[in-house]
Amino acid sequence: MSGSALERLSSETTDSSRSSPTCKYDRRGASLGRAVGSTGMAATATEQSAGWQDALREANASALRKWLASGRLLPSEASDVLDVSGELCGSNRLEGTQVVACQSLFPKELRTPRGASWLLLSQRPRNDARSTVPSYVDLLDSIGTSFARYKQLWEKIEQDIPRTFRGCDTVRHRVPPEALARVLLAVAVHNNQTYVQGMNLYAASFLHVLPEPEAFRLLVCLVEDYAPRYLQVNSVAGAYEGCRLAARTIQHVDQELATMLSGDPLGLERALLVHGFPAVLSFSLCIPPFEDAMPLLDWILAFGAHFGVVFVVARLRCAREQLLSRTVTVKEVLNPRKEQDAFRIPPAAIIRESLKIVAQLPAHLWQQLQKHPLDA
Repeated sequence: MSGSALERLSSETTDSSRSSPTCKYDRRGASLGRAVGSTGMAATATEQSAGWQDALREANASALRKWLASGRLLPSEASDVLDVSGELCGSNRLEGTQVVACQSLFPKELRTPRGASWLLLSQRPRNDARSTVPSYVDLLDSIGTSFARYKQLWEKIEQDIPRTFRGCDTVRHRVPPEALARVLLAVAVHNNQTYVQGMNLYAASFLHVLPEPEAFRLLVCLVEDYAPRYLQVNSVAGAYEGCRLAARTIQHVDQELATMLSGDPLGLERALLVHGFPAVLSFSLCIPPFEDAMPLLDWILAFGAHFGVVFVVARLRCAREQLLSRTVTVKEVLNPRKEQDAFRIPPAAIIRESLKIVAQLPAHLWQQLQKHPLDA
């Protein structure tokens, strides 16, 4: 991961944070700028030795972003469950129960280190007018007293439950369908009775590492703070714009690949709308295997939803040789139906390629990418 890429990302994100009215999201961008600093990757010995565990112990979101920005990934064990002594026990089936972690290491209400990281990264400032998320239990009680009002919404959610990470034992063993349905209904009711397809993937990912109330809180933050144009309206206009921005990004960073993809019978932009839309809308959660999507979601929650579009372009760039030689298709790279059909790319490679892409983008295109999940 090159220092120059991080310096460019730092500089441009900080500039956009001064001009954009979308303060919550741009503060995330500015925090990346502060994390990387003007010297890019040249961190001090103390900074290099400080790990993600230290950032969690100190509840220091800036330190955790800095650690991620240095090119490291949370270990796969970060998604394993902590028992009451703080030991990892990833083989447990939770059955909806709450596991209490050792308070000396992670907050006691969380059940995994990754869950603790996600809540820390998504935390709203205390002076944010939207800092209060409604009580999950109270909201469910309110829904229960007038359930008939939400019957149509409930039926829509019920259809998506069996389709959520179908065939993925990792999710099936940790996320009870009943818990997933409750969280989705609560968020949809809070979201002006709007349920958008794709919310089920986010909710299941959050429930994989968090108890229900915390998963609900995190999904509310994702809807309201990170990507309202993806999830607050039925038109999902932000995701459609994301596909168009992905096409423009490919044209800018790799003209040869763009020309080849433009030869698709659908054309470049249309091909990305057809094959890339699920990946853009879900921040790549729809692309198996499930475990590979977790580090990308770490990055989304640390630095912003616009990286979902950059990840799509990075996947195509990582599969460049195979796409140019036509040994794989765009569909296999971006929208495989089954894990065995997927062109697997390690998440670390996707993140490295994403930073190379960001370093090449002109300021106006980078700013459009930053703002598109939020602003029309």
